[in-house]
Amino acid sequence: MTEANRECRDLICLLLFAGTLVVMVYMSAYGYSSGNPSKIFRATDSNGNVCGDPSGVAANYPYAYFYNPTTLDLSNRYCVTSCPSFSSGTLTTLTCYGQSSCGYALTITSTGTYSVNPSSTTQIIGY
Repeated sequence: MTEANRECRDLICLLLFAGTLVVMVYMSAYGYSSGNPSKIFRATDSNGNVCGDPSGVAANYPYAYFYNPTTLDLSNRYCVTSCPSFSSGTLTTLTCYGQSSCGYALTITSTGTYSVNPSSTTQIIGY
């Protein structure tokens, strides 16, 4: 094959690629100027509030707590001030945004029995 026989065969692919780049840059600029970029890397609660967003309503609640992450049910998640921790047989109390009853206490004894406060398990957030 000589240089005289060569011709451009990928012009259509080049135009498609250039068009894709232009559309991608336009969509990125539009999304950044019209949207809320913090929704990309911050969690949201069940009501769509962005946890820890400095300009949002849940600014003092930077963490998301999932009710039961093993069921893949994302409708029960809450913005909380800190993650729950287990200390001296008791689970720490949560402070949730927008919830009137977010507190719970679970005490596990060395025999494996447990007590829950509040006593109604329907009021408990967590498992």
